[in-house]
Amino acid sequence: MLVLTRRSGESVRAGRVVVRVLQISPNRVRLGFMAPGEVNIVRLELLTADETLKSAAGPGRWSPAQRAAIAAAIGLGAREVAL
Repeated sequence: MLVLTRRSGESVRAGRVVVRVLQISPNRVRLGFMAPGEVNIVRLELLTADETLKSAAGPGRWSPAQRAAIAAAIGLGAREVAL
């Protein structure tokens, strides 16, 4: 996992997606995402466990051990995820 520090108004690019920090308050960070129309941007808590792994790991891109580590990092237990 890459961890970056950004101030309000600063951006970071991940592939074809640019993420900008719009506002910082005591309990929230407001982010803006700029991406081509064909790129889906979805909050992880709205996806099912299986969809989350597919979008995060993609079949064929990671080994089973790496997919398990991704599942653990995003808070999915082994019972929730079929690897």
